[in-house]
Amino acid sequence: MNKTEGFVRDNQDIMHHIVSEANDAILLVNSQGEITFCNNMAEKMFGYSRQEILGQQVNKFFALENGLELQNKETEEKEQTIDQIMELLVNKKNGKKISVELSLSSILLNGERHIIGIVRDITQRKKIESKLKKLARIDTLTGCYSRRYGLELVDRQIKLSNRNQSPLLLAFFDIDNFKQINDRYGHIEGDTVLMKVTALFKEQLREVDIIFRMGGDEFLLAFPGSSLREASIIRKRLKEALVQLNSKMEKDYSIQFSMGFAEYSPDKPKDLDELISIADQEMYKEKKSK
Repeated sequence: MNKTEGFVRDNQDIMHHIVSEANDAILLVNSQGEITFCNNMAEKMFGYSRQEILGQQVNKFFALENGLELQNKETEEKEQTIDQIMELLVNKKNGKKISVELSLSSILLNGERHIIGIVRDITQRKKIESKLKKLARIDTLTGCYSRRYGLELVDRQIKLSNRNQSPLLLAFFDIDNFKQINDRYGHIEGDTVLMKVTALFKEQLREVDIIFRMGGDEFLLAFPGSSLREASIIRKRLKEALVQLNSKMEKDYSIQFSMGFAEYSPDKPKDLDELISIADQEMYKEKKSK
């Protein structure tokens, strides 16, 4: 027996107190999948009393499709060890679910294989991860998609167009004289213009359409299932909405934008960079014609 084993044997009360008061829920599960021990945090986390937890199948407390395979199905498997970490949901007594990280390891007690489960509440961590993921996808100023995520969505849409043999229309937008607005009225006013233009897009376009900010005062829009035949209709609808927007603004300037279109066709495929370049060139043609 080594020093560590001797310490544990001679200080069982201390070890029991450490386990009982741990900040993570700790479970001991026998080879039949029944919980034979739980600490205080398990009661708090699951919302059940110790009496309601002990003797229950461990799967009762976790939201799983196929259940935790903790039981040793054959005698020869008793020598196998388990060492794994997974993320899943806990079913609380009040019906709520919380995100947890479950660490599993195996020990041999009185000749029988048991599983130690350490359950850590990661609900707050998952919320932070979700928020950070959302921030990476959303342009913080305008609320539309960010460039990186928008390009990813359009790339997916191109693959979907190929699979469905359907067209995809892209539109490149640039706000006219945006630098002059920034220089004369300040960046706060410029930011307001960007937000108003984004709101106009969201009001006029379909839910399936993709809107994202390429950077500065440039936006890219994608219209699944649409072709260049619809470009004039889209152009007219957005220009009419812009007239309405400017009529409501009490400013000594008006918002104007230029747009150019490019079509992805499965029978004449182009990559995303080429499509953006075409739409960009068409947008500058319109800008120069004003």
